[in-house]
Amino acid sequence: MIINLSDDKTAVLRDPRKLTERQSEALEDVQFELMQLKMVQDILKTKGLKGFEEIQDADAAEQIGTIGIEGFKLIRKLRRVSVLTYVKSWDFGDKVDMETLLDLPAESVREIFDQIGKVLQAVGGPKLNLEVNPDPESPTQHSGD
Repeated sequence: MIINLSDDKTAVLRDPRKLTERQSEALEDVQFELMQLKMVQDILKTKGLKGFEEIQDADAAEQIGTIGIEGFKLIRKLRRVSVLTYVKSWDFGDKVDMETLLDLPAESVREIFDQIGKVLQAVGGPKLNLEVNPDPESPTQHSGD
């Protein structure tokens, strides 16, 4: 899937429904880190996933005010991991890696992340695992798949 960016650049995304376990793992790890934050748990309890999406879209000052510096850093990490997981290639160079990503304009990274979210919604790809209860005492069940 090709996404067009506002700076006349493009990126090619992997099919989100066909991520490997290795690709999914990094995303899930960041999601679970976020879920351990009490402020994030409170947002999900009061506003649900919509509240979490609002925080992701907020500016840095609002994010820090709502979920603290640690939460802000984890949202930034989630954005970066998402981009590196879903982008197969892009017009920013031959490599899709952290070094290249860190040299991109911050607005381009945010735009790629936003476009990934739209693709995920359109194709019914994996969603954030925010419904998972991170409490180690909560029962979990493996389907064996």
